[in-house]
Amino acid sequence: MYISSFKIQDFKSVVNLELHLDRQFSILTGVNNCGKTTILEALALWAECFGKLLNEAQRSVTGRYQKGDYILGPTSNRYFNFDEIYSVRCPNFEDMFRDRNTKLPIVLSAELVTDDGKQSMTVGFSISSSTNTRYVISLDGKDTFDYNKFNTFFRNLNNGSIAYYYASPVALIEQMEDFVTDPVLNDAIHQRHSYQVIRNRIYKLYHSSSAVFQTFQNDMSFVLYGTSTSAKLILSSKSDIQKDKRVIITYKIDNEIVEKDIALLGSGSLQVMEILLDVYHQSDEKKDLNLVLLDEPDSHIHRDIQGRLLKVLNSASGNNQVVVTTHNESLIRSASLSQLFHIDGSGKGVVSCLYKKELPKLNTPHYTGPYPTLSVPVIRSIDSTAAGLDFISAIEADKIVFVEGDDDARLLYKLFSDKVANRDIKIMFWVLGGITKIMDKVDMYKLFFGEIKNRTSLWDKSLLVFDMDRLLPEHYEVLSQVLQEKKKLPNMALPVYTQESILLNDVGILAQLLMRYLKEDALKKIDVEHALQVAIESRRVVIKERYSDGKIDNGFVQEYKGMYIEKINKMLDNGRKIVVNDIDLRTRLIEYYDSVDPITLSTKEDVEAVINSALSALRINKSVDETIFYSLVEQSDRSTFYPEWERLVGFLG
Repeated sequence: MYISSFKIQDFKSVVNLELHLDRQFSILTGVNNCGKTTILEALALWAECFGKLLNEAQRSVTGRYQKGDYILGPTSNRYFNFDEIYSVRCPNFEDMFRDRNTKLPIVLSAELVTDDGKQSMTVGFSISSSTNTRYVISLDGKDTFDYNKFNTFFRNLNNGSIAYYYASPVALIEQMEDFVTDPVLNDAIHQRHSYQVIRNRIYKLYHSSSAVFQTFQNDMSFVLYGTSTSAKLILSSKSDIQKDKRVIITYKIDNEIVEKDIALLGSGSLQVMEILLDVYHQSDEKKDLNLVLLDEPDSHIHRDIQGRLLKVLNSASGNNQVVVTTHNESLIRSASLSQLFHIDGSGKGVVSCLYKKELPKLNTPHYTGPYPTLSVPVIRSIDSTAAGLDFISAIEADKIVFVEGDDDARLLYKLFSDKVANRDIKIMFWVLGGITKIMDKVDMYKLFFGEIKNRTSLWDKSLLVFDMDRLLPEHYEVLSQVLQEKKKLPNMALPVYTQESILLNDVGILAQLLMRYLKEDALKKIDVEHALQVAIESRRVVIKERYSDGKIDNGFVQEYKGMYIEKINKMLDNGRKIVVNDIDLRTRLIEYYDSVDPITLSTKEDVEAVINSALSALRINKSVDETIFYSLVEQSDRSTFYPEWERLVGFLG
């Protein structure tokens, strides 16, 4: 199982915060003193409260639980001295409470979800003051807590059910280390003194499971040296816990003959070793939830090692839920947006991963250039001197998507992030302007992006999404082909004037989206569909008139030639130029516009007019503007996903 959401109330600097965690790996970032470590401590304290209160019921309580069931109590065993709380660093008793006000009880609550996502359960604890020397820890909502569900939801209550491992950014090791018992070892981990028992932890892993130890050793070698085929760092121990007082762990690299004590390893290597021990330590213990809490694990580690460490933590998180704090730019850049959580320091509100955030609305007329990714504001917040972040994001992206405008970027990101399962794909948008500007600039971008490489050139991972506008199908085919074959730029355009036009393609879907947006309980879908259909029919007449014979005059023809044909011809070889006289082109334009459904030629303004007309017919005293398209996309799910959107997402993915 894993913690899907975690609520913190009145703990240290936190007022009321709700954090939605990734099921396996979460990275908390933000400026210094924003509350990252406080969140880790809150998670550790929640797990410690669980362990302190968990015990077998000595008697039955009618309607609550049976004798022998596991409970979180009883109420007679809820007082704990100041020095009995290990998970939180507090010089003084009252430091744990917000503003050091002991009259404000702390509440920590976790929603736990099974790995298959089919079951969930909330477990919370309240921590208050008794006598300014003792804490009172009790189950939150104890009077209504469902113990029957609790005993079936958790499978390993007899073994404590929850384990947590907390590592601080300290790359130290004791020069000598005696064997210790498991309780002493676990206390050292929970008190963030795991560096005192590193040899004991390795020894335990070394003798618990050869397969797990070998994986640990291989991962150590991969992170430190980049080798994934065999262990380059070899650990061994000749100590015997049955005979020796002291535990000795030695290492050698590759085929070295001399073995050395691990204390001689560098600080970065020791830091990696401690982190990976947190991931693999529990190999011989079966728990329902293994929390691994790492406070700035990158503090002594080279950038390349950070990237490899991130890969290992991701791959090893299947049996753990790992939460990491950092303000390291390179670690943030290496992570998926679905694993990045920005803490703003306010101590309140809801914190979700960047993947669920919206791309910012720039509100800059005629904006062109790299569209700011969601990680850029985060990096800027932790490093105000950072420069060129947008361009670096393009270099590190998996795909660069050229679009006509910033609205297209926001829309595509919304569709992609909501509907694509592979959240590790990093997309960078680049706004070029309208289709004519794209044709003007494509050679410049091809030359520039083709020279910049990071394993592959920026141009090799570039795509183009554009609108058909008024293009005839045959001219679109030529344009698409020359972009693909000559410019090596995969591209896609839907057969509509603009992406907003897609909304009018299915009245049933549009009605559902509009009803969700309006939140008008009295509305009936059949009435909304009828109002939209009437508005669409009326708009068809307006659009058809816009493209009637009389409007397709010489000025229209010359404008079309200048916007499309001449620019396409500049990209074509001499023998492949589009040749057409004005009379034939006018005839073809009239023929085409007369044959297609006028709705495919609708603009943003047409879509806006249709919806406002329907609202008026439904006697709803509201009106919409051009932002309605994005607002309706926000209401979509699989049942209201247009086929055109599926094609767009498939192209990007």
